[in-house]
Amino acid sequence: MISDIIQSQLRAKYNPEGSQLRQMQLRELALLVEFDRICRKHNIDYWLDSGTLIGAVRHGGFIPWDDDIDVCVQRKDRKKLRAAMSESLGNEYDYSESGTETNYFKYSGLEKKVKRPVTRLYDKKASITRTFKEVPVVVNENLWLDIWEMAPGTIWAKKIIEKTYGKCLRRVWNYVNDGDFKHFVAKVAYPFMILLKLIVSGWCKVFHKETLVSYGNTFFSIRRVSEVFPLIEIEFEGRKFKAPNNVDAYLRRIYGNYMEIPSADKIETHNIKEVKIE
Repeated sequence: MISDIIQSQLRAKYNPEGSQLRQMQLRELALLVEFDRICRKHNIDYWLDSGTLIGAVRHGGFIPWDDDIDVCVQRKDRKKLRAAMSESLGNEYDYSESGTETNYFKYSGLEKKVKRPVTRLYDKKASITRTFKEVPVVVNENLWLDIWEMAPGTIWAKKIIEKTYGKCLRRVWNYVNDGDFKHFVAKVAYPFMILLKLIVSGWCKVFHKETLVSYGNTFFSIRRVSEVFPLIEIEFEGRKFKAPNNVDAYLRRIYGNYMEIPSADKIETHNIKEVKIE
């Protein structure tokens, strides 16, 4: 963990107590607490990942400028997690899987409701306004916790599925609006892409069980099963949550020197403009 002096300086600069970002982080922490409660109750494995895991190791909580939470689960536990959420999730939260969550974007000046291939836990009483790099519009949505589904696979398998099935899926769902012809081709090819996806993922389940990847997103680093399991507990904002058993090897292989504080020009956020909490 970094020194208390550096931590205090970063907190004062990015997320002092009472700031909009700090309020947002505390609401996200409540989402994580709820997610952890349900997973423990129903014996579902999960672990902190990405910036959330770096924050736990380097800062003992949120990276001061971070504005979301990332956790991983195994793809094989999707049905179990869905049932657990249906049975135990608090009324102030909402659980959404790939293909069920919707949002609003603008294409050519028109508002369009589209499906989004993400799995998230939402805070129904906290909303944010943010901009998208690829879409020059303001979007309103509920505060969320990202749930990344990890399945046996390799980077080449992920690339194959992403460049075939993934591209078709985004056009079929109208998540990408790049012309009627490409949408028509995608709809025709989609059944064949589903078959290809099943073949590639089935091959990985048999021959690449030692590595995990997350399909349908920008995670292009494998997670090694030997570094993840058995899970341990790690402190994050004064609470204990699940984490990979070899955190240093896990993070160092993905991020390199993750203990180094990045320069200001390399800090990335979700471009959040406003947070509203009921």
